[in-house]
Amino acid sequence: MTPVYVLYPSAALRQARARFAHYAISELHDEHGRPDYTAVLTETARPGALALLLRAPTLEQLCARLAAQPPRVPQGGTDEHA
Repeated sequence: MTPVYVLYPSAALRQARARFAHYAISELHDEHGRPDYTAVLTETARPGALALLLRAPTLEQLCARLAAQPPRVPQGGTDEHA
């Protein structure tokens, strides 16, 4: 499988990135063009914590999984989702 990264994200993907700013959200496609969405918790959200990777076949499913995660507080800041 050779994943393809989307260089020009859709409006929905940009909105998801803004809503879940503590995660690096990407849209990849496999060799058949099927999408795969991933989110990785950024280091600033939980310094020194283990990495957290979430995957879903649709952006809606990924956002639902992200919304179900416990709030993340960045170092020296407050959580916008609380």
